[in-house]
Amino acid sequence: MLNLYAVKVWHPSAPRYGETINIWTYTIDRAEYLAAESYPGCRAAAQPLAYRAELKPRPPGYFRRPQRVQ
Repeated sequence: MLNLYAVKVWHPSAPRYGETINIWTYTIDRAEYLAAESYPGCRAAAQPLAYRAELKPRPPGYFRRPQRVQ
């Protein structure tokens, strides 16, 4: 199953400045490899995104909670 990873890519000479990209792949190692391959000479660190909701945040109150009956 494909998983979504947020991968931060930066150049070793400027470690404070980086770019975060999203990659769909099977493993975290593969996500880091693909990012480093796309940006030659750069380093990559991946982190799994557990929820797709992190990609498109919803406004407050989007999910209505049922009222409890007492």
